[in-house]
Amino acid sequence: MAEVSGGGKSPLPSGYEYDFISAVLDDYHCVICHLPLREPVQTRCGHRFCKNCLDEAIRRLPFPECPADRESLDPEKDIFPDKATERHILSCHVKCPSEGCDWTGETRYVEKHLESCGYKVITCPNSNCQVKMERIYLKDHVIQLCQWRIVHCVYCNEKHIKCDEEKHANECLKIPTSCSNGCGQVIAREEIGNHIETDCPLTMIPCPYLSVGCNTKVQREKLASHLQSSTEAHLALACVKVDDTQKELANTQAELKNTQTQLTDAQEMTRDLVKKVDKLQRQMKEKLNEKQVNEAIESKVMQMKKAKSFMWKIRNFSEVLRQAKEGGLFKILNSDPFYSESCGYKMQLFLYPNGGGSGVNTHVSVYHGVIQGEYDALLSWPFKTAVRITLFDQQHFSPQNVDFCFTHNVAERPKENSNHSIGRHEFVSHEKLMTRRYLVDDTLFVRVVIGSDTTQLKWWSTEPLLTSVRI
Repeated sequence: MAEVSGGGKSPLPSGYEYDFISAVLDDYHCVICHLPLREPVQTRCGHRFCKNCLDEAIRRLPFPECPADRESLDPEKDIFPDKATERHILSCHVKCPSEGCDWTGETRYVEKHLESCGYKVITCPNSNCQVKMERIYLKDHVIQLCQWRIVHCVYCNEKHIKCDEEKHANECLKIPTSCSNGCGQVIAREEIGNHIETDCPLTMIPCPYLSVGCNTKVQREKLASHLQSSTEAHLALACVKVDDTQKELANTQAELKNTQTQLTDAQEMTRDLVKKVDKLQRQMKEKLNEKQVNEAIESKVMQMKKAKSFMWKIRNFSEVLRQAKEGGLFKILNSDPFYSESCGYKMQLFLYPNGGGSGVNTHVSVYHGVIQGEYDALLSWPFKTAVRITLFDQQHFSPQNVDFCFTHNVAERPKENSNHSIGRHEFVSHEKLMTRRYLVDDTLFVRVVIGSDTTQLKWWSTEPLLTSVRI
Protein backbone atom coordinates (compact mmCIF):
# COMPACT_ATOMS: atom_id res chain seq x y z
CA MET A 1 0.00 0.00 0.00
CA ALA A 2 1.39 3.44 -0.92
CA GLU A 3 0.10 6.98 -0.22
CA VAL A 4 0.35 9.39 -3.11
CA SER A 5 0.55 13.09 -2.32
CA GLY A 6 1.42 16.33 -4.09
CA GLY A 7 -0.30 18.51 -6.69
CA GLY A 8 -0.50 19.06 -10.43
CA LYS A 9 -1.20 16.60 -13.23
CA SER A 10 -0.51 13.05 -12.13
CA PRO A 11 -1.32 9.47 -13.10
CA LEU A 12 -2.58 8.97 -9.55
CA PRO A 13 -5.27 11.21 -8.00
CA SER A 14 -3.99 12.84 -4.81
CA GLY A 15 -5.42 12.28 -1.35
CA TYR A 16 -5.87 8.52 -1.60
CA GLU A 17 -3.98 5.38 -0.58
CA TYR A 18 -3.57 2.79 -3.34
CA ASP A 19 -2.95 -0.95 -3.11
CA PHE A 20 -0.67 -1.75 -6.03
CA ILE A 21 -1.33 -5.24 -7.34
CA SER A 22 1.63 -5.07 -9.77
CA ALA A 23 5.12 -4.65 -8.27
CA VAL A 24 6.71 -1.21 -8.55
CA LEU A 25 10.50 -1.35 -8.79
CA ASP A 26 12.57 0.62 -6.31
CA ASP A 27 13.94 2.64 -9.23
CA TYR A 28 10.46 3.97 -9.74
CA HIS A 29 10.22 5.39 -6.24
CA CYS A 30 10.92 9.05 -5.49
CA VAL A 31 14.26 9.62 -3.74
CA ILE A 32 12.62 12.33 -1.59
CA CYS A 33 9.15 10.95 -0.63
CA HIS A 34 10.05 7.25 -1.26
CA LEU A 35 6.63 6.67 -2.87
CA PRO A 36 5.87 5.55 -6.43
CA LEU A 37 6.80 8.41 -8.73
CA ARG A 38 4.12 10.94 -9.45
CA GLU A 39 4.69 12.99 -12.64
CA PRO A 40 8.28 11.65 -12.71
CA VAL A 41 11.30 13.70 -13.83
CA GLN A 42 14.97 12.66 -14.18
CA THR A 43 18.07 14.78 -13.52
CA ARG A 44 21.25 14.96 -15.59
CA CYS A 45 22.94 12.88 -12.88
CA GLY A 46 20.38 10.01 -13.37
CA HIS A 47 18.16 10.34 -10.29
CA ARG A 48 14.35 10.19 -10.46
CA PHE A 49 11.98 12.41 -8.44
CA CYS A 50 8.36 13.41 -8.33
CA LYS A 51 8.21 16.76 -10.15
CA ASN A 52 6.62 18.55 -7.21
CA CYS A 53 9.04 16.99 -4.70
CA LEU A 54 12.07 18.19 -6.72
CA ASP A 55 10.62 21.69 -7.30
CA GLU A 56 10.00 22.13 -3.58
CA ALA A 57 13.49 20.82 -2.66
CA ILE A 58 15.21 23.20 -5.10
CA ARG A 59 13.10 26.11 -3.83
CA ARG A 60 14.40 25.51 -0.29
CA LEU A 61 18.11 25.39 -1.34
CA PRO A 62 20.25 28.51 -1.81
CA PHE A 63 21.50 27.12 -5.15
CA PRO A 64 19.88 24.51 -7.47
CA GLU A 65 21.42 21.08 -6.85
CA CYS A 66 20.40 17.43 -6.89
CA PRO A 67 19.00 16.32 -3.49
CA ALA A 68 20.60 12.87 -3.97
CA ASP A 69 24.26 13.69 -4.78
CA ARG A 70 24.40 17.51 -4.41
CA GLU A 71 25.40 17.97 -8.04
CA SER A 72 24.60 21.47 -9.24
CA LEU A 73 21.64 21.67 -11.59
CA ASP A 74 20.36 24.07 -14.19
CA PRO A 75 16.52 23.75 -13.88
CA GLU A 76 16.12 24.73 -17.53
CA LYS A 77 18.65 22.22 -18.96
CA ASP A 78 19.39 19.47 -16.43
CA ILE A 79 15.82 18.28 -15.50
CA PHE A 80 13.73 16.22 -17.99
CA PRO A 81 10.25 14.57 -17.88
CA ASP A 82 10.65 10.78 -17.54
CA LYS A 83 7.89 9.50 -19.84
CA ALA A 84 9.12 5.90 -19.83
CA THR A 85 8.87 5.64 -16.07
CA GLU A 86 5.44 7.34 -16.17
CA ARG A 87 4.20 4.74 -18.70
CA HIS A 88 5.47 1.92 -16.49
CA ILE A 89 3.67 3.27 -13.41
CA LEU A 90 0.45 3.88 -15.39
CA SER A 91 0.54 0.23 -16.46
CA CYS A 92 0.67 -1.04 -12.88
CA HIS A 93 -2.59 -2.48 -11.50
CA VAL A 94 -4.17 -1.01 -8.35
CA LYS A 95 -7.36 -1.47 -6.33
CA CYS A 96 -9.98 1.34 -5.95
CA PRO A 97 -9.03 3.44 -2.90
CA SER A 98 -12.72 3.74 -1.84
CA GLU A 99 -13.56 1.46 1.07
CA GLY A 100 -15.99 -1.30 0.03
CA CYS A 101 -15.30 -1.01 -3.72
CA ASP A 102 -13.89 -4.18 -5.47
CA TRP A 103 -12.72 -2.45 -8.65
CA THR A 104 -9.12 -3.12 -9.88
CA GLY A 105 -7.38 -1.82 -12.98
CA GLU A 106 -4.43 0.02 -14.41
CA THR A 107 -3.37 3.17 -12.68
CA ARG A 108 -4.21 5.22 -15.76
CA TYR A 109 -7.94 4.44 -15.26
CA VAL A 110 -8.23 5.17 -11.55
CA GLU A 111 -9.32 8.81 -11.95
CA LYS A 112 -12.03 7.94 -14.49
CA HIS A 113 -13.32 5.18 -12.20
CA LEU A 114 -13.48 7.52 -9.20
CA GLU A 115 -15.74 9.90 -11.13
CA SER A 116 -18.50 7.28 -10.94
CA CYS A 117 -17.44 5.13 -7.99
CA GLY A 118 -20.46 4.60 -5.76
CA TYR A 119 -18.28 4.12 -2.67
CA LYS A 120 -16.32 7.35 -3.07
CA VAL A 121 -17.00 9.72 -0.15
CA ILE A 122 -18.15 13.12 -1.44
CA THR A 123 -19.66 16.29 0.08
CA CYS A 124 -23.31 17.30 -0.47
CA PRO A 125 -23.42 19.84 -3.35
CA ASN A 126 -26.09 22.00 -1.65
CA SER A 127 -24.77 25.36 -0.46
CA ASN A 128 -23.88 25.44 3.26
CA CYS A 129 -24.36 21.66 3.67
CA GLN A 130 -21.13 20.02 4.91
CA VAL A 131 -22.44 16.44 5.15
CA LYS A 132 -20.17 13.79 3.55
CA MET A 133 -21.36 10.39 2.30
CA GLU A 134 -20.72 7.65 -0.23
CA ARG A 135 -21.93 8.52 -3.73
CA ILE A 136 -24.60 5.79 -3.72
CA TYR A 137 -26.46 7.69 -0.97
CA LEU A 138 -26.06 11.18 -2.47
CA LYS A 139 -29.26 11.30 -4.56
CA ASP A 140 -31.52 10.27 -1.70
CA HIS A 141 -29.80 12.78 0.61
CA VAL A 142 -30.02 15.70 -1.82
CA ILE A 143 -33.68 15.08 -2.71
CA GLN A 144 -35.17 14.01 0.62
CA LEU A 145 -32.82 14.44 3.58
CA CYS A 146 -30.68 17.54 3.12
CA GLN A 147 -31.85 20.42 5.30
CA TRP A 148 -30.24 22.90 2.88
CA ARG A 149 -32.07 21.73 -0.25
CA ILE A 150 -34.35 24.19 -2.09
CA VAL A 151 -38.07 23.49 -1.74
CA HIS A 152 -41.18 25.27 -3.09
CA CYS A 153 -44.12 26.42 -1.00
CA VAL A 154 -47.26 24.64 -2.28
CA TYR A 155 -49.34 27.76 -1.54
CA CYS A 156 -47.28 30.71 -2.79
CA ASN A 157 -44.71 28.77 -4.91
CA GLU A 158 -41.85 30.76 -3.36
CA LYS A 159 -38.46 29.04 -3.01
CA HIS A 160 -36.75 28.59 0.36
CA ILE A 161 -34.36 26.16 2.04
CA LYS A 162 -35.78 23.20 3.90
CA CYS A 163 -34.49 24.31 7.30
CA ASP A 164 -36.44 27.61 6.92
CA GLU A 165 -39.70 25.84 6.14
CA GLU A 166 -41.25 26.53 9.55
CA LYS A 167 -40.26 30.18 9.42
CA HIS A 168 -41.80 30.52 5.94
CA ALA A 169 -44.98 28.81 7.11
CA ASN A 170 -45.32 31.46 9.85
CA GLU A 171 -44.91 34.28 7.31
CA CYS A 172 -46.54 32.95 4.12
CA LEU A 173 -49.49 35.14 3.13
CA LYS A 174 -51.08 32.43 0.98
CA ILE A 175 -51.18 29.66 3.57
CA PRO A 176 -54.78 28.68 4.54
CA THR A 177 -55.77 30.07 7.95
CA SER A 178 -58.91 29.73 10.03
CA CYS A 179 -60.92 32.88 10.77
CA SER A 180 -59.95 34.24 14.19
CA ASN A 181 -63.61 34.91 14.99
CA GLY A 182 -64.31 31.20 14.81
CA CYS A 183 -66.81 31.35 11.95
CA GLY A 184 -65.28 28.18 10.48
CA GLN A 185 -64.07 29.62 7.16
CA VAL A 186 -60.49 28.83 6.08
CA ILE A 187 -58.94 31.42 3.77
CA ALA A 188 -55.51 32.74 2.82
CA ARG A 189 -53.74 34.55 5.64
CA GLU A 190 -53.52 37.77 3.58
CA GLU A 191 -57.31 37.88 3.20
CA ILE A 192 -58.15 37.38 6.89
CA GLY A 193 -58.33 41.11 7.66
CA ASN A 194 -60.63 41.88 4.74
CA HIS A 195 -62.80 38.86 5.58
CA ILE A 196 -63.25 39.98 9.20
CA GLU A 197 -63.85 43.58 8.12
CA THR A 198 -66.44 42.95 5.40
CA ASP A 199 -67.67 39.32 5.34
CA CYS A 200 -67.35 37.44 8.62
CA PRO A 201 -70.85 36.85 10.07
CA LEU A 202 -69.45 36.83 13.63
CA THR A 203 -67.70 40.22 13.46
CA MET A 204 -69.14 42.76 15.91
CA ILE A 205 -70.27 45.87 14.01
CA PRO A 206 -71.96 49.11 15.17
CA CYS A 207 -75.58 49.85 14.41
CA PRO A 208 -76.02 52.01 11.27
CA TYR A 209 -77.97 54.46 13.48
CA LEU A 210 -74.89 55.20 15.58
CA SER A 211 -74.90 58.81 14.32
CA VAL A 212 -78.34 59.39 15.84
CA GLY A 213 -77.50 57.79 19.18
CA CYS A 214 -77.84 53.97 18.93
CA ASN A 215 -74.63 52.61 20.50
CA THR A 216 -75.55 48.93 20.11
CA LYS A 217 -72.98 46.55 18.57
CA VAL A 218 -74.13 43.21 17.16
CA GLN A 219 -72.68 40.38 15.12
CA ARG A 220 -73.02 40.97 11.39
CA GLU A 221 -75.38 38.04 10.98
CA LYS A 222 -77.72 39.50 13.62
CA LEU A 223 -77.80 43.07 12.26
CA ALA A 224 -81.01 42.60 10.25
CA SER A 225 -82.79 41.23 13.33
CA HIS A 226 -81.59 44.20 15.41
CA LEU A 227 -82.81 46.73 12.82
CA GLN A 228 -86.21 45.09 12.64
CA SER A 229 -86.70 44.89 16.40
CA SER A 230 -85.45 48.44 17.09
CA THR A 231 -87.30 50.40 14.39
CA GLU A 232 -89.34 52.50 16.83
CA ALA A 233 -86.32 53.22 19.03
CA HIS A 234 -84.28 54.30 15.99
CA LEU A 235 -87.11 56.59 14.83
CA ALA A 236 -87.28 58.22 18.26
CA LEU A 237 -83.52 58.76 18.28
CA ALA A 238 -83.69 60.26 14.78
CA CYS A 239 -86.39 62.72 15.90
CA VAL A 240 -84.31 63.78 18.89
CA LYS A 241 -81.29 64.20 16.59
CA VAL A 242 -83.29 66.40 14.21
CA ASP A 243 -84.48 68.58 17.12
CA ASP A 244 -80.94 68.93 18.42
CA THR A 245 -79.68 69.80 14.93
CA GLN A 246 -82.31 72.51 14.57
CA LYS A 247 -81.33 73.97 17.95
CA GLU A 248 -77.65 73.89 16.97
CA LEU A 249 -78.52 75.61 13.69
CA ALA A 250 -80.45 78.31 15.55
CA ASN A 251 -77.53 78.80 17.94
CA THR A 252 -75.12 79.00 15.02
CA GLN A 253 -77.25 81.62 13.30
CA ALA A 254 -77.43 83.61 16.55
CA GLU A 255 -73.65 83.38 16.92
CA LEU A 256 -73.22 84.51 13.32
CA LYS A 257 -75.48 87.49 13.91
CA ASN A 258 -73.58 88.29 17.09
CA THR A 259 -70.33 88.05 15.16
CA GLN A 260 -71.64 90.48 12.55
CA THR A 261 -72.64 92.87 15.33
CA GLN A 262 -69.18 92.57 16.86
CA LEU A 263 -67.64 93.21 13.45
CA THR A 264 -69.71 96.37 13.07
CA ASP A 265 -68.69 97.48 16.56
CA ALA A 266 -65.07 96.77 15.70
CA GLN A 267 -65.36 98.94 12.60
CA GLU A 268 -66.75 101.77 14.74
CA MET A 269 -63.91 101.31 17.20
CA THR A 270 -61.46 101.40 14.29
CA ARG A 271 -62.90 104.68 13.08
CA ASP A 272 -62.61 106.11 16.61
CA LEU A 273 -59.02 104.93 16.81
CA VAL A 274 -58.26 106.55 13.47
CA LYS A 275 -59.68 109.81 14.80
CA LYS A 276 -57.55 109.53 17.92
CA VAL A 277 -54.45 108.80 15.87
CA ASP A 278 -55.13 111.79 13.63
CA LYS A 279 -55.61 113.94 16.72
CA LEU A 280 -52.34 112.75 18.21
CA GLN A 281 -50.58 113.42 14.92
CA ARG A 282 -51.93 116.94 14.88
CA GLN A 283 -50.82 117.50 18.44
CA MET A 284 -47.35 116.23 17.59
CA LYS A 285 -47.17 118.46 14.52
CA GLU A 286 -48.19 121.51 16.53
CA LYS A 287 -45.17 120.96 18.75
CA LEU A 288 -42.80 121.29 15.81
CA ASN A 289 -41.35 124.72 15.11
CA GLU A 290 -42.62 126.70 12.16
CA LYS A 291 -39.58 125.96 10.05
CA GLN A 292 -40.01 122.21 10.40
CA VAL A 293 -43.73 122.47 9.61
CA ASN A 294 -43.08 124.58 6.50
CA GLU A 295 -40.43 122.13 5.29
CA ALA A 296 -42.82 119.21 5.84
CA ILE A 297 -45.64 121.02 3.99
CA GLU A 298 -43.35 121.94 1.11
CA SER A 299 -42.16 118.31 0.84
CA LYS A 300 -45.74 117.00 1.01
CA VAL A 301 -46.99 119.47 -1.61
CA MET A 302 -44.13 118.52 -3.95
CA GLN A 303 -45.12 114.88 -3.59
CA MET A 304 -48.79 115.65 -4.22
CA LYS A 305 -48.03 117.64 -7.35
CA LYS A 306 -46.73 114.47 -8.96
CA ALA A 307 -50.25 112.93 -8.87
CA LYS A 308 -52.69 113.97 -11.62
CA SER A 309 -55.82 112.19 -10.35
CA PHE A 310 -57.10 109.58 -7.94
CA MET A 311 -58.34 106.18 -9.25
CA TRP A 312 -60.60 104.03 -7.03
CA LYS A 313 -60.76 100.31 -7.84
CA ILE A 314 -63.79 98.54 -6.30
CA ARG A 315 -63.61 94.73 -6.38
CA ASN A 316 -66.34 92.08 -5.81
CA PHE A 317 -69.05 94.64 -6.53
CA SER A 318 -71.82 92.04 -7.03
CA GLU A 319 -71.37 90.75 -3.48
CA VAL A 320 -71.06 94.31 -2.13
CA LEU A 321 -74.35 95.27 -3.83
CA ARG A 322 -76.11 92.12 -2.60
CA GLN A 323 -75.15 92.76 1.03
CA ALA A 324 -76.05 96.45 0.74
CA LYS A 325 -79.53 95.52 -0.49
CA GLU A 326 -79.94 93.12 2.46
CA GLY A 327 -79.03 95.90 4.88
CA GLY A 328 -75.84 94.20 6.06
CA LEU A 329 -72.23 95.20 5.44
CA PHE A 330 -71.13 97.56 2.64
CA LYS A 331 -74.06 99.96 2.93
CA ILE A 332 -71.42 102.63 2.28
CA LEU A 333 -67.91 102.31 0.82
CA ASN A 334 -65.09 104.75 1.64
CA SER A 335 -62.14 105.26 -0.69
CA ASP A 336 -58.62 105.71 0.62
CA PRO A 337 -58.03 109.40 1.53
CA PHE A 338 -56.09 111.45 -1.05
CA TYR A 339 -54.77 114.99 -1.39
CA SER A 340 -55.66 117.60 -4.00
CA GLU A 341 -53.11 117.99 -6.74
CA SER A 342 -51.70 121.43 -5.99
CA CYS A 343 -52.80 122.69 -2.60
CA GLY A 344 -52.74 119.84 -0.08
CA TYR A 345 -56.40 119.56 0.94
CA LYS A 346 -57.33 116.06 2.13
CA MET A 347 -60.32 114.46 0.35
CA GLN A 348 -62.25 111.19 0.10
CA LEU A 349 -64.94 109.56 -2.08
CA PHE A 350 -68.05 107.85 -0.64
CA LEU A 351 -70.13 105.36 -2.62
CA TYR A 352 -73.55 103.87 -1.75
CA PRO A 353 -73.93 100.62 -3.77
CA ASN A 354 -77.72 100.56 -3.23
CA GLY A 355 -78.15 104.30 -3.50
CA GLY A 356 -78.86 107.16 -1.13
CA GLY A 357 -81.70 109.71 -1.04
CA SER A 358 -83.75 109.52 -4.24
CA GLY A 359 -81.46 106.78 -5.61
CA VAL A 360 -82.20 104.16 -2.94
CA ASN A 361 -82.76 100.67 -4.39
CA THR A 362 -82.37 101.88 -7.99
CA HIS A 363 -79.03 103.68 -8.36
CA VAL A 364 -75.43 103.81 -7.23
CA SER A 365 -74.77 107.10 -5.39
CA VAL A 366 -71.36 108.80 -5.16
CA TYR A 367 -70.19 111.81 -3.11
CA HIS A 368 -67.03 113.85 -2.76
CA GLY A 369 -65.97 115.16 0.62
CA VAL A 370 -63.20 117.31 2.12
CA ILE A 371 -61.97 115.79 5.39
CA GLN A 372 -59.53 116.71 8.12
CA GLY A 373 -55.92 116.73 6.89
CA GLU A 374 -52.49 117.06 8.44
CA TYR A 375 -51.92 120.62 7.29
CA ASP A 376 -55.40 122.18 7.49
CA ALA A 377 -54.12 124.83 9.93
CA LEU A 378 -51.80 126.22 7.26
CA LEU A 379 -54.29 126.18 4.37
CA SER A 380 -56.72 128.93 3.39
CA TRP A 381 -60.46 128.61 4.13
CA PRO A 382 -63.11 128.68 2.67
CA PHE A 383 -61.98 126.36 -0.12
CA LYS A 384 -63.46 126.21 -3.61
CA THR A 385 -62.54 123.52 -6.14
CA ALA A 386 -63.83 121.98 -9.37
CA VAL A 387 -64.47 118.24 -9.21
CA ARG A 388 -65.03 115.67 -11.95
CA ILE A 389 -66.12 112.11 -11.04
CA THR A 390 -66.02 109.43 -13.77
CA LEU A 391 -67.25 105.82 -13.89
CA PHE A 392 -65.20 104.08 -16.61
CA ASP A 393 -66.76 102.05 -19.42
CA GLN A 394 -64.17 99.28 -19.86
CA GLN A 395 -65.04 98.47 -23.49
CA HIS A 396 -62.08 98.59 -25.87
CA PHE A 397 -63.99 100.45 -28.59
CA SER A 398 -66.21 103.54 -28.20
CA PRO A 399 -66.38 103.60 -24.40
CA GLN A 400 -69.23 105.59 -22.87
CA ASN A 401 -68.03 106.76 -19.47
CA VAL A 402 -70.43 108.17 -16.88
CA ASP A 403 -69.24 111.68 -15.88
CA PHE A 404 -70.49 114.54 -13.83
CA CYS A 405 -68.75 117.73 -12.69
CA PHE A 406 -69.44 120.35 -10.07
CA THR A 407 -67.83 123.01 -7.94
CA HIS A 408 -67.31 122.03 -4.32
CA ASN A 409 -67.36 124.94 -1.88
CA VAL A 410 -66.12 124.22 1.64
CA ALA A 411 -66.99 127.18 3.87
CA GLU A 412 -64.75 126.41 6.81
CA ARG A 413 -62.00 124.13 7.98
CA PRO A 414 -63.33 120.64 8.89
CA LYS A 415 -63.71 120.27 12.66
CA GLU A 416 -64.23 116.49 12.53
CA ASN A 417 -62.81 113.66 10.45
CA SER A 418 -65.61 114.19 7.94
CA ASN A 419 -67.44 117.15 6.43
CA HIS A 420 -70.46 117.87 4.29
CA SER A 421 -70.05 115.93 1.04
CA ILE A 422 -71.37 116.83 -2.39
CA GLY A 423 -72.43 114.23 -4.92
CA ARG A 424 -75.22 112.65 -6.91
CA HIS A 425 -77.92 110.34 -5.51
CA GLU A 426 -78.64 109.01 -9.00
CA PHE A 427 -75.07 108.69 -10.30
CA VAL A 428 -75.73 105.54 -12.38
CA SER A 429 -78.75 103.21 -12.32
CA HIS A 430 -78.36 99.52 -11.50
CA GLU A 431 -79.97 98.79 -14.87
CA LYS A 432 -77.50 100.90 -16.85
CA LEU A 433 -74.60 99.48 -14.85
CA MET A 434 -75.32 96.08 -16.40
CA THR A 435 -75.88 97.28 -20.01
CA ARG A 436 -72.25 97.95 -20.93
CA ARG A 437 -68.84 96.93 -19.59
CA TYR A 438 -68.83 99.22 -16.56
CA LEU A 439 -68.48 96.05 -14.47
CA VAL A 440 -65.68 93.72 -15.71
CA ASP A 441 -64.37 90.82 -13.63
CA ASP A 442 -66.79 92.10 -10.98
CA THR A 443 -64.70 95.30 -10.67
CA LEU A 444 -65.57 99.02 -11.04
CA PHE A 445 -63.13 101.86 -11.71
CA VAL A 446 -64.09 105.36 -10.45
CA ARG A 447 -61.77 108.34 -11.00
CA VAL A 448 -61.85 111.82 -9.49
CA VAL A 449 -59.99 114.80 -10.97
CA ILE A 450 -59.59 117.97 -8.90
CA GLY A 451 -59.10 121.47 -10.43
CA SER A 452 -57.78 124.54 -8.62
CA ASP A 453 -60.74 126.59 -9.88
CA THR A 454 -63.86 126.15 -12.01
CA THR A 455 -62.24 127.45 -15.19
CA GLN A 456 -60.01 124.36 -15.40
CA LEU A 457 -62.95 121.98 -16.04
CA LYS A 458 -65.05 122.73 -19.16
CA TRP A 459 -67.18 119.54 -19.30
CA TRP A 460 -70.03 120.29 -16.96
CA SER A 461 -73.06 118.04 -16.46
CA THR A 462 -76.39 119.66 -17.29
CA GLU A 463 -78.15 117.57 -14.67
CA PRO A 464 -78.70 119.64 -11.49
CA LEU A 465 -78.85 116.64 -9.09
CA LEU A 466 -76.13 117.78 -6.69
CA THR A 467 -76.89 117.04 -3.06
CA SER A 468 -75.16 117.97 0.16
CA VAL A 469 -75.08 115.11 2.64
CA ARG A 470 -73.48 114.51 6.03
CA ILE A 471 -71.27 111.38 5.96
